[in-house]
Amino acid sequence: MIHVQYSGKAQKALQKLDTETAERILLKVKYFSSSRENIFRYGKKLKIFKEATHRFRVGDYRVLFRIDQKTKQVVILVIVNVVHRKEAYL
Repeated sequence: MIHVQYSGKAQKALQKLDTETAERILLKVKYFSSSRENIFRYGKKLKIFKEATHRFRVGDYRVLFRIDQKTKQVVILVIVNVVHRKEAYL
């Protein structure tokens, strides 16, 4: 089971988006987190972050996430930020 946790920054970014785009992103996150497959299959590892950070694409937006391995029973998918692709890699 994967538990999804949105950072404050990610919540604010989602609120700024138009409703259709935000819903599309939320549905994609829900789909990935409920999938029985390995979540890393959907994401690409980013090299520019100190912590292991991955991203997956939703249209022109990138959802940045980290996996918290501290807990043994539940993997926490922390949505770090949701940004337009032109701003994702600065």
